[in-house]
Amino acid sequence: MVPSLTLLSGLGLPSGTGVIETTTPSEPEKEAGLRKSAQEFEAAFIGQMLTFSGLDKALMSGGGEDVSAFTSFYIESFSEQIAEKGGFGLAESFYDRLSKIDQLENSQKNLKETGTS
Repeated sequence: MVPSLTLLSGLGLPSGTGVIETTTPSEPEKEAGLRKSAQEFEAAFIGQMLTFSGLDKALMSGGGEDVSAFTSFYIESFSEQIAEKGGFGLAESFYDRLSKIDQLENSQKNLKETGTS
C-alpha cells in the first residue's frame, strides 16, 4: 500500500524528489481516508490470521504449484471481503486511534504556528 500524496505533502521535501505537493484534504475526505486505512489494516490482519490458520495449505492441497501461485490472492480477496462486511470490528478501534493521532498532530501543528509551546 502506497501512502497518499496528501500525507506526504507536509514533509518539506526538497524539490526534485518526485513528490507532488497537494492541498490539505477536507474533514470529510480525511475521515474517509482514515476509515479506509483502518479497514485495509483490518483486512491485512484477517489475511494473516487466515494464512496462519492453515487456509493457505488447505487451498493448495491437491493443486500443486499451479494453485500455490494464486493462494495469496485468494486469501487477500477473502480478507478484504470479510473486512468490508464488518470483519471482527477492529477497523472501528483502528479508526478511533488514527483519529486521535490526527487530532494530536493537528494540535501540535497549531501550537507551532501560533508560536505557543
